[in-house]
Amino acid sequence: MTDSQGPGVTLVALDMQEGEANNVRRLFPQRSMPSFDPFAQMDEYWMTPPAGFPPHPHQGFEAVIYVLEGALNHSDTLGNDAEIAAGDAIHFTAGRGLTHSELPVVQGRTHALQLWMALPRADKQCDPDFTYTAADKIPTLDITGGTGRVVVGPGSPLTGHRDLRFTDFTLEKKRRLTVQIEPDHRGFVYVITGRLETAGERLESGEALLFDGIKDLSFHAPKGARFALVTAPPIGEPIRQWGSYVS
Repeated sequence: MTDSQGPGVTLVALDMQEGEANNVRRLFPQRSMPSFDPFAQMDEYWMTPPAGFPPHPHQGFEAVIYVLEGALNHSDTLGNDAEIAAGDAIHFTAGRGLTHSELPVVQGRTHALQLWMALPRADKQCDPDFTYTAADKIPTLDITGGTGRVVVGPGSPLTGHRDLRFTDFTLEKKRRLTVQIEPDHRGFVYVITGRLETAGERLESGEALLFDGIKDLSFHAPKGARFALVTAPPIGEPIRQWGSYVS
């Protein structure tokens, strides 16, 4: 499977352990989908102390971390030291180089999503940066029978080098929703909980639909669902990942 197959490609996240005994569901990279331009990596992860991600270096991409449950501490070589609680989010640009850590700050479970986006070649050596936003600063959408939180996108304090749209949707049982997709964007739908029907596919927790070249997506949640909808324009360049670096 490659990212040139067009709209409607389904993908199942792989269970693994990363860092210090963190349970991770990795959508990509995996053998069947090394990347999906401009997306280099997408993880859903759970941390329970003493697990965590000790200091490690990054380069060549920008990232979003969105906490769903619990809380974690982010610290980095730019001097940032922030506690990110449920509903909060951060955006950081690794650029030419950044070292950071992600460690749990509560005794219970911390649950989060992390997305990496490759930077265009012209921006890979840009200055690293960091932005934090609290849950009450994230814009919400007026949806019948559900909620929508614009983690990154119009109205959100989080911005980056790319026109990223990252929205956390929750639909109640038997509710439906149609979302317009930006004309130059491609992206994916990732189910966090429940079951979701879209584009003729049934997706369960940990499954995704990758799409390209569509105007809108309609969703149906037979028993209720929570899912992330992520879109951005491609960079049109090869994406090569070497551990925590993207070249």
